[in-house]
Amino acid sequence: MVPPCHSLELLFRNPSIQRAIRLLAVFLLLLHGMGALAQAPAPDDTDMRNRALLLIKQNNFAKALPLLENLAEAHPTDFVILEGLGEALVNASASTPDPAARKQIMLRARSLFLHAKELGDKSDYLAMALEKLPENGEATPFSGRQEVDDAMREGEAAFGRSDFPAAIAAYQRAFQLDPKTYDAALFAGDVYYKMNQMDAAGGWFAKAIAIDPDRETAYRYWGDALLKDGKMEEAKAKFIDAVLCAPYQHTAWIGLRNWAKANRAIISPPRIDTPTPSVPRGRISPSPSAPIR
Repeated sequence: MVPPCHSLELLFRNPSIQRAIRLLAVFLLLLHGMGALAQAPAPDDTDMRNRALLLIKQNNFAKALPLLENLAEAHPTDFVILEGLGEALVNASASTPDPAARKQIMLRARSLFLHAKELGDKSDYLAMALEKLPENGEATPFSGRQEVDDAMREGEAAFGRSDFPAAIAAYQRAFQLDPKTYDAALFAGDVYYKMNQMDAAGGWFAKAIAIDPDRETAYRYWGDALLKDGKMEEAKAKFIDAVLCAPYQHTAWIGLRNWAKANRAIISPPRIDTPTPSVPRGRISPSPSAPIR
């Protein structure tokens, strides 16, 4: 009789058994590796996200852009990041001289905005961006004069990196070259708004309104400056002016809604009491000269 230990030794010498043992060992190693991967924490990029969003708030889109690109790749369903990336791209497009490259950037930005909306983004900025951005990505130049357009794009590039003095200088140069450039006055006012110089901002918004009183944007921007300055009644008047310019445009109502929120007010349509007509007895004749019977 073969002793039990010898039986085991003979068993393990069997090539089929050895192959089965090796396969089992490989399977166990793979199973252990998968468990380790499942337990490994996801990379924490909270600090990167917070920094990117802070840079957007500070208007430093140039520094925010690469961070947002990385975050969007890692978190493709984070609509806040997608919106931020779209905003940074829109800013980058404004300072891009090549029309074809600018168009591609604008199309990508619009695609990001649409995806953010599908994911549940309901921000005012997103609604405004989708309303303003052309579907074909072909934004019109700031001016038909090349030197004015160049100055405006120089201002946009400076604005996107938070170089506010350089942005103001470029916008004012564009305005001096062509005092009918609405965006030059509007954007100069917006830079002063970012710098918390509300009186200067209002002066430039007034110049924009003088150029085109039928556009709602300068009224709304001026209302934002007055609201931030605590001048509630004046802000309300500007926001109402914006709505009167474009009552069917979503963006025109943004300022008035923000004003209502700040003042805990409710915007509602006015009540109209329709008087009840007094109808005399008898049949009303179709002709004023015909008698009532």
